[in-house]
Amino acid sequence: MQMHIFFKNSSPMLLTFLFFFALLIRLFYLFDLSKLPYFDTYLIGLDQASINQAAQNLANGDWLANSDNNRIAPLYKYFLGFLYVITDQNYYLVYLVQFIFGSISAVLIFKISKDLIGIIPAYFAFFAFSLYGPEIVYEGITLRAGMVTFLGLWSFYLLQKLSPGSTRKSLIWAALATSLFFQIRPNTILCLPFILWHLHRSVFKIESKESVSFGWMIYGGTLVISFVPLLVQSYLVHDRFVFFDASGPIAFMSGNLISYAGYGFDFSALGLFANKAEVSYGQVLNTIISNILEYPFEFFQMYFRKLYFLLNDFEPPSNISLYLYGEHSKILPYLWNHFSLFSALGLVGLVLAISNKEKFFLLYGYTLALSLSVLLFHVVSRFRIPIVPFWIILAAYAVSIIIRQLKSRKYLNVVVISLVALFFIGCFQLPKSGVKLIRHMDYCNLGMSYLKRPDKFDIKKVEEIALQCWEIDPDRYGMESNSRKLLAGIYEIYGFHLFQENRYEDAYKALMESLLFDQYRVGSYRLLAIILAREKHKGNAEQILRLGVLANPQSKELNSMLSDIYFDKATSLVFQSILLNRKLSFEADEVKKKSISNRLNHLKTKIQKSRGNWVEEINEAKNLYKKKKWQEAIRMYKQVNLRNLDQEILFLEQGIVYKNLNEMDSAIDSFYRGLMIQPSNYDLNMLLGNYYFSKKEWLPVIIHYEKALKSSSNKNNNEDLLQKIQSSQKAMVEGRQLMQIPNLNEEQQLKIYDLYRNITN
Repeated sequence: MQMHIFFKNSSPMLLTFLFFFALLIRLFYLFDLSKLPYFDTYLIGLDQASINQAAQNLANGDWLANSDNNRIAPLYKYFLGFLYVITDQNYYLVYLVQFIFGSISAVLIFKISKDLIGIIPAYFAFFAFSLYGPEIVYEGITLRAGMVTFLGLWSFYLLQKLSPGSTRKSLIWAALATSLFFQIRPNTILCLPFILWHLHRSVFKIESKESVSFGWMIYGGTLVISFVPLLVQSYLVHDRFVFFDASGPIAFMSGNLISYAGYGFDFSALGLFANKAEVSYGQVLNTIISNILEYPFEFFQMYFRKLYFLLNDFEPPSNISLYLYGEHSKILPYLWNHFSLFSALGLVGLVLAISNKEKFFLLYGYTLALSLSVLLFHVVSRFRIPIVPFWIILAAYAVSIIIRQLKSRKYLNVVVISLVALFFIGCFQLPKSGVKLIRHMDYCNLGMSYLKRPDKFDIKKVEEIALQCWEIDPDRYGMESNSRKLLAGIYEIYGFHLFQENRYEDAYKALMESLLFDQYRVGSYRLLAIILAREKHKGNAEQILRLGVLANPQSKELNSMLSDIYFDKATSLVFQSILLNRKLSFEADEVKKKSISNRLNHLKTKIQKSRGNWVEEINEAKNLYKKKKWQEAIRMYKQVNLRNLDQEILFLEQGIVYKNLNEMDSAIDSFYRGLMIQPSNYDLNMLLGNYYFSKKEWLPVIIHYEKALKSSSNKNNNEDLLQKIQSSQKAMVEGRQLMQIPNLNEEQQLKIYDLYRNITN
């Protein structure tokens, strides 16, 4: 009997039991999460990183909580900064606090459901929320989604508990909860009209005018006054009025392009306002209205897609992919990860509640407003999280109706309701094609996370993940591919490790592997040149440095190394001058710059004096070139170029003459001397690119073609060049063995981690 009473009433003992049940599930997940690199790793560019930076700055005394990205509303940053102060940035304690709020949310959804519907549906709502995997994930990450959920439920609960004659204290607490709810994510203010109507109709309806006015003053005054501190903070940070969050206009634009897929963030929205430092809602609305007027049917279709994905099982990734979390978690796959059950039953519950004239006005308002707050912007998993509990409550109502019909033996009604719910569940299943559960960037971010901590560092695992990223990267042969850069980085680090172990042959292979994926790795070029020089392959060292300097013209290291090699064999004053001119361009030390400049001026003066009838000799060389008298022409070009300081075209023509004399080594050397004067010369880079293309030496092909592409103005030719670059990149990586890094012991992993940390710092 006592147990029966225990489960029939919301006694403190029962609520405590429910709280600890929800918390226990979250503690299991916390233990699971602690083994993953996501636990305390923040990658630059993600919202987690900027929020973490702001919280750290706040904890260190910056009361404005500034970060690289100040567009995000500051309330959660202040909450996290406060936790950092009291927990000394212990992430176990930080996540524990967030999981405690999540467990309170589970109790709140139980109490709300019990008050509105009944005890059995309340248990359904409690367990549905407590075991909902996506909610737990977002409670265990430094993003605001989990806190938005808590504040939404808390504000709803306090508002629902208000009644005619409610105390001043009750009104103040309800207003404060509502205020925090709006401040943490300002688009939740769409709930305000429903809240105000609820207060007008259900709270202040039978009181005197004086009492009503006083009630509105207490609630409204508390709401507005509590906005002030963070509105001031937002003004000081942005130097203009901002309603807490400055990211709204672009987020709004992203989800209102007629080409919008229906989920995710459409990055093409950024390009529409690429030249504007700040974008207003007015500018965005003008663009959207123009699109509606021009393409009304397409705009309607786009919103239908958004609604479909809002109610869908699919958890659209944004900063993170829940599906990737699930792949690397032992607990998440066993939790409930299907929103379609709640959306399908919720739709049925919504229709039944309206038809039964249930007094659920505030529930309808929150559900509609929060759903609309996502629908109006863009549909991603973390934006949808705060609306989930309200759809669960509506789903619980559908369950209560089914139970009621079963008790009344109205089996036909049960069948109809169940079939309708099953129909919706079928409609909202994860699409079989066309959506990406895990994006290539999610794998790349996971791989980068494994590089960040010594206790989780595993370069072999990073390679495996990076190759997964590579396999699904739509731009993997493009010049800005993240997967290429990640693979190149880990092979460079591994090559450095092998070099330190005096395994030069293996180091050479790893470093060349690095350049297969990213042709701009200064460290790889430098170390390859050192290895080749030590192995007495100075010619090859020169070639690799030529490419390195072309790829990284501002690299002082590579320019110095190449200049040292050239100075060893530079017999002409002109070539020494060209080298000194290059050294001058990247030298930072003022004393050394002055010394180089003085020496350069001295050489230039000597060369100018030696020119004599140099112009006539150039004309003679060009005349012989036109007449294809190659032997006579080469003698004249060699003589002319001994005094050529700044005309790369003369070295180009000299190289072509050598080419026609079948002296390709001399031709290549001439072309590269021309590039020492002007590295971006289109013709020189095309000649060298075509030569190496014929020899299938893909690394120099890509570098020379990319140089030519940057200096070309012919659009048709550019498209052809771009295709050649991508085909060369593809040819370069095809045929390579996929797994290059062997299993390493703990000592080796720590050595490589120290090396990685030193290189990246």
